[in-house]
Amino acid sequence: MKRMVWLVWLLPGLLAAGERYARWDWLEPAAVPYLREAGITQLLVAGDAPPEFRAACQKAGIRTVAGAPPGVQFITEGSWPRLNPMVQMGRAGDKVTAGASGEPWIEANGWLILYHRTRAAQPVLLAYDPPKEGRLRPGSLELAVAEAASFGGQFALKLDERLRRGLAEGQPRVVAEWKRVAEQLKFAEGAVFRGVPAANIAVVADALEPVAEVLNLLARRNHPFLVLPDGGDLQAAMARKYALVIAIAQPPLPPAKAAAPAKPPSAARAPILVQRKEVLDPEAFVAEMRKRMTGRRLYALSNAETIISYPWRLEDGRLAVHLVNYAIDPLLEVRLRPAVRFSRALLFTPEDAVPRPLAAQAGEVVIPEMNVSAVVVLEN
Repeated sequence: MKRMVWLVWLLPGLLAAGERYARWDWLEPAAVPYLREAGITQLLVAGDAPPEFRAACQKAGIRTVAGAPPGVQFITEGSWPRLNPMVQMGRAGDKVTAGASGEPWIEANGWLILYHRTRAAQPVLLAYDPPKEGRLRPGSLELAVAEAASFGGQFALKLDERLRRGLAEGQPRVVAEWKRVAEQLKFAEGAVFRGVPAANIAVVADALEPVAEVLNLLARRNHPFLVLPDGGDLQAAMARKYALVIAIAQPPLPPAKAAAPAKPPSAARAPILVQRKEVLDPEAFVAEMRKRMTGRRLYALSNAETIISYPWRLEDGRLAVHLVNYAIDPLLEVRLRPAVRFSRALLFTPEDAVPRPLAAQAGEVVIPEMNVSAVVVLEN
């Protein structure tokens, strides 16, 4: 089983390429053209769909499935990705709180995908509902698709009342929004989403609860990581090319092995090992990890307060840094400073049919403007 879990990391980021999912309660034939436009192949419905709707789906090549589809990890505990600019992260005593100072509060799920990717050799399909309060702002569905794909999973499309009504009535703005969702889905199946994680932080965890907030904050602070499934992989992790290995609620590694890995990474410093029985203050812990990663980070971002990123090593060996903008509104002059040398940087976006070369100055890449998602590919 362990060998199979390690194999998961060798598979493409988007494991279920060719399948697109939607969770649907608009069970009328008028919905089928929109589903076909988005390339949906499996429609997840609650209970029996009306015969005329099933017939229209079948004619369009769309399979209706009652409940969860087979062959995936069907994850429902996520939350809709979003930025609340009116709520910011602050500190009160030893707790992280919503306050008037600090960074914007972001609801995100990338860390959850990274955790579940180690659970089984099956694709991760997020299936959370829109928030019950308020309504989704335009671009929210694009964001959900972009986030899931950037971290190696998928999202089952789910309409809120605004989108459902707008599509049913053919409202031009909503129809245009749906087209952008379809573009984002198509973009997520491109070559820049096929590779293996390039993160250089490993977190050893066999249960979610002890590490959940640590994973969340590592992702939020743009310290990309991968999760190793259990303590039996700790020694293997120490011998791999990680800069930092974090083990929480795991049996301790024998001191001699921790101090001197059997096969330290070539042309690199030995990994830093941090072991904790538990983490009572995740915010302080992640701040400590940030200090320990000084001089070892894969890249740094600036002018990117609302961006969460993740790196992938593509099949052709290039490094692809995926950027997800939780503000949805366009960002200007986003800066990426990679630790690796590169000869050229290319920008891939859902809006552009071909990649654009990016200007680089003193080892820093500048993205003039990005919307919900972008991928920067660095060539050696």
